[in-house]
Amino acid sequence: MLTVIENRKNHTRVMYAGNKLFMAGIDTRTGFPTDHTYFLADIFAPRPNFVLVLGGGPNAVPTYVWRHYRPKSVHVVERDYLTTLLAKRFFKLPRNKGFKVFHQDAKDFLRRSRNKYDVIYFNLGLTRKRGLKKDGLFELSSQKGIENLANRLRENGVVIYVIIARLEGQDLVFLEKCLSYFKKSFASCYVFSDFQKRPSKIQTVVFVATNAKTSLQKEYTTFLDSRHRMHPKKIYETLMTKLIDKPWKLS
Repeated sequence: MLTVIENRKNHTRVMYAGNKLFMAGIDTRTGFPTDHTYFLADIFAPRPNFVLVLGGGPNAVPTYVWRHYRPKSVHVVERDYLTTLLAKRFFKLPRNKGFKVFHQDAKDFLRRSRNKYDVIYFNLGLTRKRGLKKDGLFELSSQKGIENLANRLRENGVVIYVIIARLEGQDLVFLEKCLSYFKKSFASCYVFSDFQKRPSKIQTVVFVATNAKTSLQKEYTTFLDSRHRMHPKKIYETLMTKLIDKPWKLS
């Protein structure tokens, strides 16, 4: 079951799955998505021409990227057709031949596609359990799966890879394994998390991997551009506070 809830007082519109499991949402005044982790891509690929989003949900991120970055194409892979119908009704899904939603499994899409992208945003609800089950997302969290993501990137492209996990126990073992795979396939991999000082809390962990030469200390010039005035102030300062300096045993 999918639900869309609008809070006029807080200017938000959010899609939930099942028993109010948060999927994504927007600020109704600006269309800015509540999932800010995508915008880490600006450091590595500030003006992407080709964008792939694995896990569209209400399409809050890809819609915003399409309208404000003006790429040549945005491809969204979303298995649930009903989710896309709700995105059209409540989240102003773009109607343009450059913006395409593929209703199929992400694993199948990556196997068959030969397109290459500047940014791949992976947000399929991956958890440790789903990453270990053969019928879950195992293929996309294996060494081969992460190599396949790397092979779908254009030169200096970036992968933003989201996992929901704790920073302890078997979840941490799984995260360490994923990090080792990224380090084998990419020149650089940074890790961000919401609650580093609360490892027992289930939280969003984000791997940002690239072969580009870059520095996290650079100025974020894209956000100084007049076209991007809709962005909340100090978004990067906030995101940088979530950077894990020395990720776990592999640091």
